[in-house]
Amino acid sequence: MTGRVALRIAYVGQFARSQGSVTALAGYFGAARRAGHDLRASSFGFVDESVRQHIPVADEDWVPDVMLLSFESWRYLSPEAVARIERTVPRSQRIVFDCDGMYSPPVRSGSDANHRDPGSRLYWVELFGQLSDIILQPCLGPAPPGVKKFLVYGINPQQVSEPIPPTEKVFDLAYVGNNWCRWHDISWLCKGLAPVRAELARMAVIGQWWDGSANVDPELELGKFLYASPSFLH
Repeated sequence: MTGRVALRIAYVGQFARSQGSVTALAGYFGAARRAGHDLRASSFGFVDESVRQHIPVADEDWVPDVMLLSFESWRYLSPEAVARIERTVPRSQRIVFDCDGMYSPPVRSGSDANHRDPGSRLYWVELFGQLSDIILQPCLGPAPPGVKKFLVYGINPQQVSEPIPPTEKVFDLAYVGNNWCRWHDISWLCKGLAPVRAELARMAVIGQWWDGSANVDPELELGKFLYASPSFLH
């Protein structure tokens, strides 16, 4: 650490064991620790108990040098929390991660969209502008004005370079991830594999909301995002 300054970094977001950007949080925590910095999840956001067992959590009185604010499509910061953040860290030392493109104009693919109502984009543009002038999106294409492209999630180079120990193969194909507007993709994949299905052994879909338990009135929001037909997968 000779000639370098150790930074105190607060990471604000919604962090649950199998949801949100918890993998990114773990990656940044490990990278910060290796570089001699002190990164903590912030209690301004949500950190579930399983994540707290592995990542230190800063209370609202801990004053960081830099604050990372990770946003997906949920409005989780109250006006009171935003006011506390503004009093805690100068605006120039806050960075917004716009993980779901909420700063961008409306885009839709099937039932999935970055904005669900006419006032959504205005809300996010105003919130991000209030919090920071550094807005980063993990996008591959052109970024909207005022946004910089940055692959927020990244890759752990150690995991990529480490050899995978030989194990008995259980599945010929496995999809690992939660169902969030992904039923169309999984059903498309299964139908595409139908001509060669007899040549494959077991296939698996691993994650939450694939068992149909979240199916509700399709006119309701969750019914559109979490629909699944488990009988099709069987």
